[in-house]
Amino acid sequence: MNKKKIDKRVIILIFSCIGIFLGICVFANAAWDSMKYENERRLKPSGKVYKKYEKLDKKHLYIVTKDDFNDEIDYYKVDKKLDLTESNKFDYEENEMLSIVSCFKSYVDRDSNKVLNKLNKKTCKVKDKDGNIVTSNKKIDNIIKLVSKLKHDIILANVVNLDNEYYVIIELNVNWWSPYYLYKYDNNRLRRIYCFDGKNVIALKKLK
Repeated sequence: MNKKKIDKRVIILIFSCIGIFLGICVFANAAWDSMKYENERRLKPSGKVYKKYEKLDKKHLYIVTKDDFNDEIDYYKVDKKLDLTESNKFDYEENEMLSIVSCFKSYVDRDSNKVLNKLNKKTCKVKDKDGNIVTSNKKIDNIIKLVSKLKHDIILANVVNLDNEYYVIIELNVNWWSPYYLYKYDNNRLRRIYCFDGKNVIALKKLK
């Protein structure tokens, strides 16, 4: 029985497909590393066990996060330069957060091929933790406008008023990871403090 001869073109096609697949994998890995580079550069978790309590300082903003997958609680502190480091455990209460809802509609911009957002003032609402609509103010209105300029679909947008300083927590819909951005509203702009992967900010604390 004669063996069937495999067309050389089929072999070339197979190897071409393998090459394309490997190229996509390399590109995806590079994109992932690029997105996480800044955070890894600024904060390298030590994996320490919280055996003692942090001695709180008026110079710092203290942050508590909760992991989306295992509910693990982590503690951080931020200095005046907005640099973030790990902290020991401290007592906290969850903040009264205002939720920005029905304000943003995402779309794909054909020119840039990026997901952008449009602000819909007619449907835009600000609600408290119980779901009641609250009256907005000039600062919150400015925050909403700034948030609408962010790229990617906005899943969550919360605002915390901490001693008359406004902080904003944003969760974006991004492939491969779950970014939670923490911003400080300062001089009519959003200053990014940090981006947590899969960790929602549940409490902010500052000594008076």
